[in-house]
Amino acid sequence: DPESQHEDRAIAGFLRKHLVPGCKVLDLGCGTGLLLELLPLRPEDYLGIDVSQKMLEELQRKFPEHETKKKAFGAEDLEDVDVAVSLFGPISYVDPDLVFQLVSSGVNYFLMFYKEGYGPVTYDRWQVDFHPYPFQRYNLPSQDFGNFSVV
Repeated sequence: DPESQHEDRAIAGFLRKHLVPGCKVLDLGCGTGLLLELLPLRPEDYLGIDVSQKMLEELQRKFPEHETKKKAFGAEDLEDVDVAVSLFGPISYVDPDLVFQLVSSGVNYFLMFYKEGYGPVTYDRWQVDFHPYPFQRYNLPSQDFGNFSVV
């Protein structure tokens, strides 16, 4: 839809300005590879993690040379990473203690948390039990972006 395309272009423009070529990027909740669709990241500079095997299979179909892992985010994933990115909400499901470790680790980050009360339309459609952690609990400076708080 046009609104989503506008959001994607805005995020891609921001990330293009701030990601240094050659930096190592960790894509948290990488899904089917939206970050790779938005930015031409080299395979050696990318690691995507997600808990959904089907999502990772689609990402690998589109970007077979990029590394992915089926797992939940853990502090060990921050080793050898320059930037952690989480587009459109997956970081909202990460244990707050891990989020605090991430933001205090020295790794740069671009994280999009769900705003309070927001739930993706697809969750209602598929009756997914939705339990993100409340964003305001982090007390991080943020910028509003549609249904998301960006840090």
